[in-house]
Amino acid sequence: MFALPGDALAPAVDRLLAAADAGRGVVVCLPAEADERCAALLLEATHAIWPERDGATFVVVETEGGGGGAFARTLRLESHETAVCVVSVPADEARAASWVAAEALGAAGYSEAHYDREGVRREPRLAVLEGSAAPAPDSSSPLAAADVLLVTGGGKGIAAECALDLARWSGARLAIVGRSRPENDATLAANLARIGAAGVTHRYFSPTSPTRPRCAPRCAPPHRSWDRSPRCSTAPA
Repeated sequence: MFALPGDALAPAVDRLLAAADAGRGVVVCLPAEADERCAALLLEATHAIWPERDGATFVVVETEGGGGGAFARTLRLESHETAVCVVSVPADEARAASWVAAEALGAAGYSEAHYDREGVRREPRLAVLEGSAAPAPDSSSPLAAADVLLVTGGGKGIAAECALDLARWSGARLAIVGRSRPENDATLAANLARIGAAGVTHRYFSPTSPTRPRCAPRCAPPHRSWDRSPRCSTAPA
């Protein structure tokens, strides 16, 4: 349990989860006011769970505020093996601890629940707008189809999603550099296949060492094989 001293909700949630034998995981009870204390709690909890994150549960509790959901969604993208749950409850609500415990015990994948003072539970949802379509290459973009975007550490997680979206938007090609090798990393292999299936021209390079003398030659092939590219932008991750 990670919470500020004197947090009113944390002890009750802790008791309920202990009684239910909830298994491995962490609960972060954030203060109502989003400030640097929230970031410290979230990072401390992440460091605690990270070595044994496979099969664990990460729960973020908010009280009539926000700030923890964005962190939780990022954590889920970086660690698909961890169940991540966000629960937003009203302050000074007697039933809040039972709501949090129920959400934590039922967490799978990523879930986000918002409770109001009447006890109504809601989940935020994303929906495609009527008539919307994937954006065509934008003529106002500084990148174009003739360009190469060099993405370091971009084979997985947030970096991969950003690189894919930027390539779709601009038409640029991707030169992705990462330490992992697709033949040994199923997540990386699946992401690269998905990038290709989206019609994005890309190549993946895995340096044998992160040091500059051995990494620089590995980054050179995009320029040699795509020698007509007038520009090569970088997007470090």
